[in-house]
Amino acid sequence: MKFANELTRNILFWVQQKRWLIIIALLGLVMYQLPYPDGISPAGYRTLILGIIVISLIITEPVPLPAVALLIAVLEVAFHIAPA
Repeated sequence: MKFANELTRNILFWVQQKRWLIIIALLGLVMYQLPYPDGISPAGYRTLILGIIVISLIITEPVPLPAVALLIAVLEVAFHIAPA
């Protein structure tokens, strides 16, 4: 029983520390599922989503800045903005 309480406490502590990372990830997923607005290409819309994610990560700092820089390159490939 003690192990379960400690595990629950550790998970809740991690979620509290990384809540902005979770919120930003969910925001990115929701925006990615929305239909594209008129007058913007799909790649342009995905670039806009990437920009919003990156700016949010820089402002809230749930991960270090070098990790955000690496995440930009990874998300460009994942969102099919840049070729692999």
